[in-house]
Amino acid sequence: MVAIVAVANGAWWLAQRFGADGLSSATSARNAAQRQEAPYDAMAALVLPFGYTLEEHFVQTEDGYILRLFRLGARTQQGPSTGQLLSPSRTAAPDPRPQSTDATLPEPATITTTTTSEPSDEARRRTAAEEQQPAAAGDPGGTSASTSTEVPEPTIATPTPNTGTGTGTSSAAAIAAAPSTGASTGARGPVAFLHHPLMGSSVDFAVMGPGRSLAFILADAGTRGKGRGRCGYDVWLTNVRGNRFSRNHTALDPDAPGDMEAFWSYSWDEHVSLDLPAALDLVAAVTGQDTGMLFVGYSQGTTVCLAALSSQPRVSRRIAAAVLLAPVAFVSHMTSPLFRWMAQWKLERLFRYVGMHEYGGHHPAAARLASSFCGRHPAPCTAYLELLCGTNPSPPSPASPYAGNLDPALLPAIMTFLPSGTSVQNMAHWGQVVRESDPVRLPYYDYGTDCSKPDPPDSSSSSSSLRTGGRYPCNQAAYNGSRVPPAYPLSSITTPLALFTGGRDSLADPVDVALLLSALQRGPGAEGGGPVVLLHHDEPDYGHLDFGVGYDAADRIYPLVLAFMRQFAAPGAGAATAAAAAAAA
Repeated sequence: MVAIVAVANGAWWLAQRFGADGLSSATSARNAAQRQEAPYDAMAALVLPFGYTLEEHFVQTEDGYILRLFRLGARTQQGPSTGQLLSPSRTAAPDPRPQSTDATLPEPATITTTTTSEPSDEARRRTAAEEQQPAAAGDPGGTSASTSTEVPEPTIATPTPNTGTGTGTSSAAAIAAAPSTGASTGARGPVAFLHHPLMGSSVDFAVMGPGRSLAFILADAGTRGKGRGRCGYDVWLTNVRGNRFSRNHTALDPDAPGDMEAFWSYSWDEHVSLDLPAALDLVAAVTGQDTGMLFVGYSQGTTVCLAALSSQPRVSRRIAAAVLLAPVAFVSHMTSPLFRWMAQWKLERLFRYVGMHEYGGHHPAAARLASSFCGRHPAPCTAYLELLCGTNPSPPSPASPYAGNLDPALLPAIMTFLPSGTSVQNMAHWGQVVRESDPVRLPYYDYGTDCSKPDPPDSSSSSSSLRTGGRYPCNQAAYNGSRVPPAYPLSSITTPLALFTGGRDSLADPVDVALLLSALQRGPGAEGGGPVVLLHHDEPDYGHLDFGVGYDAADRIYPLVLAFMRQFAAPGAGAATAAAAAAAA
């Protein structure tokens, strides 16, 4: 069974890649057009019909990637009170992201915020014109993305977002017609910053709808009585470089044969040192909350959090506490058959040999096909997901009427949005961590020690001098002469943490979780007045998926998440972190 699924998975990705990137400019142009959809609409279809507000914001990283974040607001209009599965609407509208030839493109290392429901006619004409000419080269300056050195603080532009509001319907036309209001800046409540898993996106925290998905639960946390519009948390959902919502750059086209290698040369090292700091800077600029933010990470989102808290003071000073759902750091004992097989056989070498640079890219037609198939045949789709992430053996019960804790009716929605894409280099990095001989070491990306290889391309085929963070010929060039990649010093973390783990999680295996807990508790937080891990909650039957789409997660997990966050969400909580940690101990 494992071999069959592995072969099928590899064939699926190869078919996607040959069709998506292509090996010619004609193929690239054709598939770039096929990918063209309105990312805002995809997220809005999950949010606006229920009466919540949704803002779309952009930030440019130090190395030129443009990230899209969403800000979920409290319910302002009456809509369905609980989640109901939607078929996310899509249109053929051009992507509303800033384009490299647009005169309004943010300067390097700047923050901009915008919201669109539907591009204007002028924007459509401009986008069409841009597709006929080469992208202008940006020059944000070089950065060393694979060290713990902090990148400089960006220059922050004045944010002027608009807000979409729900209309009680999930049609694309209604979403596009949703009214816009004026600028929405300033604090609404404590910031809850949500970071998605590997090959995931902001959708992962909203796909089950109000009352079930964590983003809505956090947005509703402060609602009391009959009045609506009061929000306990200012909910922000990030999207890392390369996923379907952040697939843009000031100088590089992810689908152009001359740019693909450069664009996709990154791993989660760059999420740690470049994406997360830029995203938090944006949130601080819009909300005015420079510190005291509350972080919620899921799977790779927890990896990014732990690595950043241990290496980026610019990040750790902003985060008051962090919730880690299905935490992944040490993975030597990972039992997921498919991921382990890919790591042991170093399949990234095959992917690179055939010209693949993107892994698991989102293709609307393929996603619709998968969604339709899983809606009609949920059993094989459920089996596939469980093979990847672990099986919940729970039988149907009053709390969860579905065997395995996964609602089969949710599968079409899940498969509509999964996968959302990452780089082959990122998958290679995870393979390196799986093969790491030291089970309590979380290493930076290993470029190898052969420095005689030609330098990787620094930019697109244009005359840009841009160098992004993930391209070095060898470790010596990346790590100040060291032949061995350094490790993230997780034992140096002092930020209060809550860990939520599952006994059947094949990606965050209980043995690896125990090693992580030991490493964290050896840190300075334990020596300086209280433990770092204030809460560790384990669900013996939970697999990796349960924390995001488990039917009973809203009853078993999220109330504990809210209780933990509440300790640090009161006014002045950022300054009272140490006191709260000591009290909880």
